[in-house]
Amino acid sequence: MAIIDALEDLFSDSNNSLVEHRTDLTLKRTTGIDDLPSELLLEIFKILKDEGSNAQPFQAPWVPVTWVCRRWRVIAQNHPSLWSTLSLQQRPREEASVTAFLKNSANVALTLYMQPNTFSLLTAQPARRVRDIAISYTPQQRHYVPGFIKRAGLSWTSLELHQQSVFTSHRMYLDAAHVPNLRRLQIRGIPLRPVGVFQGLAHLTIERPGEYSVDALYDVLQACPNLVDLVLKYALPYYELRMETPPNVLTLQKLERLVLHTPGQDVACFLTWVRFSRSATFSITLEYQGYPPIGDDYDGWLQALLCPPQKSPSLPITTHTRSLALFLGCADIIEADLRLFGSTAPERITLPPKSSCWSLTVNNLDSLDDNRVFMTPMLPQCCLPTIADLLELVLPPNITTLDLHIAPGLSVKQDWPAWLARLPHLHELTIGGVPLISAILSALHPRPGLLPELKTLRLCFAVLPEDKNPPKIDPEAFMAWITLRLLAGMSLHTFTMQIPPGFRGQALLPELPATVALVRELESRAVGVDQPVQVCYRLCETCHFAFDDVASLH
Repeated sequence: MAIIDALEDLFSDSNNSLVEHRTDLTLKRTTGIDDLPSELLLEIFKILKDEGSNAQPFQAPWVPVTWVCRRWRVIAQNHPSLWSTLSLQQRPREEASVTAFLKNSANVALTLYMQPNTFSLLTAQPARRVRDIAISYTPQQRHYVPGFIKRAGLSWTSLELHQQSVFTSHRMYLDAAHVPNLRRLQIRGIPLRPVGVFQGLAHLTIERPGEYSVDALYDVLQACPNLVDLVLKYALPYYELRMETPPNVLTLQKLERLVLHTPGQDVACFLTWVRFSRSATFSITLEYQGYPPIGDDYDGWLQALLCPPQKSPSLPITTHTRSLALFLGCADIIEADLRLFGSTAPERITLPPKSSCWSLTVNNLDSLDDNRVFMTPMLPQCCLPTIADLLELVLPPNITTLDLHIAPGLSVKQDWPAWLARLPHLHELTIGGVPLISAILSALHPRPGLLPELKTLRLCFAVLPEDKNPPKIDPEAFMAWITLRLLAGMSLHTFTMQIPPGFRGQALLPELPATVALVRELESRAVGVDQPVQVCYRLCETCHFAFDDVASLH
């Protein structure tokens, strides 16, 4: 009996020691870096918080870090701005964690990411502090959204609505009286129907709203008379609707920035009833789709696009255009279009002096069979700096971002050192296509002083179905170029190599031995010179017209 009592006492003493030790770890200043200044710890918390912004906030990695010791916890809890962003994409197991998170946010303005099944977690008091909110919902949940906006939207200044299904779209009525302080609105996958006038709305983004008619889009823009920033991504009425009777001309007097990403054929219809102030600037991405023009069915918008502005005053391709990207269809269309210029065909395209970003891509559809078109990557047929050897592109010296994609099989003969020397302020360069990568890297590595301000370099390996032309790149010479730039204080901040992944168990593009071997060798050598490198297995939008939700990143 005495032995049993002794064992019980020993166990009790050991357990008490463990409890005391755990208490020391959680309640006392026991961390090895406890002497760090509070300001520095706060900056560390902010960085960790930003890295885990997509996670549930009470499950995000940065939250347990704040519990390392009592001092760290107090610092985090005394800075409500750390707790100002709350992501509720699903209901948590313990709803009390949401209450605790909101309590730590004190009285600061809140940014919320929500779904309808989490609406009930937002009580009246914190709801009054919400300024920015993003709501994602399925078609089955759409009926809960209007009531929530009516109940909680009075304080909102920014609203994002996203319907998750890409196959069905249901209209959404949004009453201006329910969101009187709204300054920014983003709509994705929803045909918006406005009620009232949004006098304070300055920033509007509409992306893939479904089948929008001219009248529907007109009503939306008319309800937002004070727009400063307008982004339309695949939101213009279809080209076939150009035969509709156009509405009265709508002038957006206060618009300062227009971003269009749309099939080019739709622009002509849009510009028949919308006008902009002369001070507006434009960022335009146009897709030129369809087949070679036949007879009167051809409307020649590309011809007007390339003509001097005085010959096409209605098109917003003027000296105010800061960023212009063209994604063009079959090469036959381009050649036929350019032939229409006759004796006035321009020998070169000169960018407006204010432009800072340019990309131009012409895709070659190897087959007109619909199934093959959608399943076969559409590699660029022609791109910068030539269009089928008909045009030479002249870039302004102040350009900062450049995307160069030239398909294998096209000539890349160019005085690349002299061409690159005219771009001293280039910060970001993307090179697509193995021949072009070989040509430009060969021009760079003997000349470490070229592109002195370059910070981001992307190599996009658009591999071919057959490995007929393996890349002619000397990894050792290229890494020597990077090393010399490091020594000269011109190091790259980001070096990325991008190759297509497999898709649903089948290789969308075959992994070619020569290309893959080159990527692996560049990756291993980059690590040796302390150069940050990232290999992305994803489809390139320029090369393959892939969307973000299709691409994968490992």
